[in-house]
Amino acid sequence: QNKVSSMDQESNGQNRELGQFIWLSDLHYDPYYGSSNALNTKSCEDASRVHGQVQCDSPYALVDLVFKQIAQLLIEDDDGSNAPVEFMVVTGDLARHATEQLDDPVSEMKHILGNVGRHLHSTITETLNHSLPIVADIGNNDVTPDYYIDLVDPSETLEIVTNGYQEFLDFKKEERSTFLRGGYFARNVTDKLTIISLNTNFYSLFHSPVNQNSGNINGTSPPFPDPLGQFAWLEKQLEIAHIAQRKVYILGHIPPAMGTFRHAQLWQEYYLEKYYSVLSKYHPINTNDDGMIQGQFFGHLHSDEFRLVNHGDTPSDRQWPLLITSSVTPIYGANPSIRRVLYNRTNGLLVDYETFYIDLGQQIDDEENRDVNTSAPEWVRDESFREAFEVIDMSYESLKGLLDQFRESTDDPNSAIWQRFFARHHVQYENGADHCPDQECRRGFLCAVTTRTSAEYNYCMKSYDVESSPKPSSSAYLESLILIVAAAVLGVAFAFWLQRYLRRRHYQQQIDEQELPEEPNPSLSLPSEMT
Repeated sequence: QNKVSSMDQESNGQNRELGQFIWLSDLHYDPYYGSSNALNTKSCEDASRVHGQVQCDSPYALVDLVFKQIAQLLIEDDDGSNAPVEFMVVTGDLARHATEQLDDPVSEMKHILGNVGRHLHSTITETLNHSLPIVADIGNNDVTPDYYIDLVDPSETLEIVTNGYQEFLDFKKEERSTFLRGGYFARNVTDKLTIISLNTNFYSLFHSPVNQNSGNINGTSPPFPDPLGQFAWLEKQLEIAHIAQRKVYILGHIPPAMGTFRHAQLWQEYYLEKYYSVLSKYHPINTNDDGMIQGQFFGHLHSDEFRLVNHGDTPSDRQWPLLITSSVTPIYGANPSIRRVLYNRTNGLLVDYETFYIDLGQQIDDEENRDVNTSAPEWVRDESFREAFEVIDMSYESLKGLLDQFRESTDDPNSAIWQRFFARHHVQYENGADHCPDQECRRGFLCAVTTRTSAEYNYCMKSYDVESSPKPSSSAYLESLILIVAAAVLGVAFAFWLQRYLRRRHYQQQIDEQELPEEPNPSLSLPSEMT
């Protein structure tokens, strides 16, 4: 915890262009952890591991530990020695999975969101003695049932989330109005940066009511071309930022991309196309233009990843990096974590990030040697992204170069860069570095991080099949070439002979068919003068 990272060294106050923000995602607080109402009852009703365990959502002790770590990061960076933490982003899913399984889901959701919101707000204000700008979005588990938003009348669902988020977002009048209307809002967090928070639930393939999604999977026009008016609102917010010459970050829960676990498409295709078409209007016009949209931030997948989707070769086809953060909940086999991000305050460029995590594996190993019910596990600071992969920043060019390194070592089972990436992907939990050691798995990963739809993914995988099909050796190629040339020579010779043969035959036929003079008939009398 006391180790000084290169990120701390760079942000130690000497470079006033740099700022920091905290990124929290997928908390999934389960107030029933350790009881018969816990998620995954068989595993999670055992409360002996008070700070959480794999296959379970977050107990209160883990939530409290996370908020204390956030307070520690705020204290570290509030003394003027480091670049200041200027704001915080929360990419959804404060509530546990499957609240619909509880006796009173609506009441439970209000309780969870309200308690988490109040705890986060008090942590920040008591630490700093002032508020901190926070922007959050709605996760698919922040509504009940999961993914549910009635596009005809969403008022009941959105009112529950709005009231819960009010506890820590402290909505202004216009922000509260748009959040109640559609679950989205925009906030200026610095004098140069605007964060736009999107509601991604109704773009998901799992959105319910399902009858509102019909005709909406393969790109055809859906029943609701612009659910709750969010696309029109997004275009308006981007235009406002463009006119004001502000930089923009876009926040959401479910990424507009492919998943790397099941290789499944996450958004309905019509909405994917619409989203990227809106953003494309504000991409850089040339390589010297750093662009208005400087980052996209999503959660949902509970793993440390990024996406780099490119539509073409021109600057206007380029997509800014899409970052996906790991989760607090350890349910899917990753250590609980939060993230601190370093960025350029002038142009919004993402510079670096580092992850802080609790080593659950170490906690389990230590259970026999200490009382886990009273001793809080220590936070571990992982090396920053730039330290791990030796890039200069988090720009499109840097991430593209990193992907090129991945491609070059796809068939190397001992590739250090692949092992390092997947260790971080699982936030250093147990054998994460050994995940995805074979060529097929790695190709699937590369296709998933560079495509948006199942069709694009399948095409990408087929292109690898074409590239890996057997190719003739150089000697075999030379033999084939000699045979082809010989065949061509013989073909030309035969054609020449055939042409001469046909010409001679045609000439002989003409001679044979010509009319010759009749011989004299001896029975005829000769003229008298000839006798």
